[in-house]
Amino acid sequence: MVKVAIAGTGALAQHIAHASLSLGHEVLLLSRHEYPSLSPLTVIAVDYSLPSSLCYALTDVHTLISTIPYSAPQLALIDACLMARVLRFAPAEFERAPNLRPFVGGVDGRLDVLEKLRTEKHRLDSAVFVCGLFMERFGPGGKGDVLLDFAAGRAWIPVGEGEEGRACFISVKDVGMFVANALGLEEWPEQFRCCGERLRIAEAVEIAERVRGWFLFTPPICSDQQS
Repeated sequence: MVKVAIAGTGALAQHIAHASLSLGHEVLLLSRHEYPSLSPLTVIAVDYSLPSSLCYALTDVHTLISTIPYSAPQLALIDACLMARVLRFAPAEFERAPNLRPFVGGVDGRLDVLEKLRTEKHRLDSAVFVCGLFMERFGPGGKGDVLLDFAAGRAWIPVGEGEEGRACFISVKDVGMFVANALGLEEWPEQFRCCGERLRIAEAVEIAERVRGWFLFTPPICSDQQS
């Protein structure tokens, strides 16, 4: 069993935390704020601009899982992991494989995070969890702004993917358990791949239209317009 720190307190972080606890791991969440409502989960308030704050929180931590998809806090976490001698790091890349994503330069700086992890691979082992799209994005209260945007009444099918273009959909809970099980492995590959429900994008749009009871406007988009 290992001590794992999870950066973030959202749904994904909580699912990873609960699944890890169920397997006997020691778990703590890192957040800018205290969250008594998340009890019995342990939440430690940290300042991402203060290395000493992060290093103290990472004392004796074996693995850090980031669910914060922004470069600045993740780069700060990597530096803190190196100083605190954390052994493993998983960046907030819970989506399509990085090498298969359309390049959108300068959007969130996550390429800088991946590059820094590659540079520090000899001191800080790392792996990306590839899982596709979270099903919860398209349910009640979900963000729903990727492929299907119910609020705007739109759907997007990338040009060149058409009828055969496919997307992978998976539950946040399943990803949480997948990550938790990976914590016990002696070695990590460069990528972990979670297998979810694979659907043709056009089929996903048809299901959404059937459930909602009305058609979605589907203007095709070029692959370099995707985010």
